[in-house]
Amino acid sequence: RLGRNDEGIAHGRRALEIAAEISAPAFRASLCGRLGANYLRAGNWDGQLDANREDLHLSRRARDAYGQVRAHINLGVCYTNRGDLDRARMHTEAALSLADRCGAQGAAQIAHNNLAMISVDEQRWDEVDAHVAAVFEAAERTGYKRALPETLVSQARACIHRGALDEAADALAKARALSDVADDEVVERVSLLLDLARAQADEADVDLPRSEALIARAVHDPYERAASRLTHAALLRHAGRARDAASEEAEAAKTLRALGADLSLEHRRWGDHAQLGEVETVSK
Repeated sequence: RLGRNDEGIAHGRRALEIAAEISAPAFRASLCGRLGANYLRAGNWDGQLDANREDLHLSRRARDAYGQVRAHINLGVCYTNRGDLDRARMHTEAALSLADRCGAQGAAQIAHNNLAMISVDEQRWDEVDAHVAAVFEAAERTGYKRALPETLVSQARACIHRGALDEAADALAKARALSDVADDEVVERVSLLLDLARAQADEADVDLPRSEALIARAVHDPYERAASRLTHAALLRHAGRARDAASEEAEAAKTLRALGADLSLEHRRWGDHAQLGEVETVSK
């Protein structure tokens, strides 16, 4: 649970110790997958990567196709976080291929969602559209909606890039209606970037108290807090407070370096949206 990562990690490690005493590689692999998720939330990206590598190793040993799908998806997340997009894509495409072969429809939907996010980072906009459409189609067909908030965020980011700001707002409204606590911060962060895009187009003010509140809220995950600092810095810079913006960026950089993130990519993701400058900004 969010906010209880230390407890979750302790239980996960103990469970692995006990499971190591029996011959159950598939079960041990599943424990590694769960532990990796706890490490992610705790900001221990090295622990997350090690746990998910072990998940893949054990799932292969057990010849567990579903376990291998899980491990490939989670390794894709590890490398996406670090900005190693080639490896992220390799693992996520492997997950999608295997999920399609073994009929794991929910996992395939998550893989399409994650590939949409990777494609945003790579600025492969047609691929973003294709993966977003695949997630929507799967949700309609299966009723499985777990990935929809993140997918709608990717759609919104693509719309902001294209200058389709009203379409971005529609996507974010749908994401907000479906999101839970795990998605709320990224939805709010992209909503702030949308507001910034509108403000840049109209030479208007931005809502600094709102971005300050987002930083204060992001206490459970150091990455989320750092990413929100970058967004707040972008709003500060638009408001003419360059020194304060630089201070926020410096604080974010400390955390992101410690995690092992790619600073330039994080600025493109959550700063003043460098991708936006490549198109004419319009609002219907």
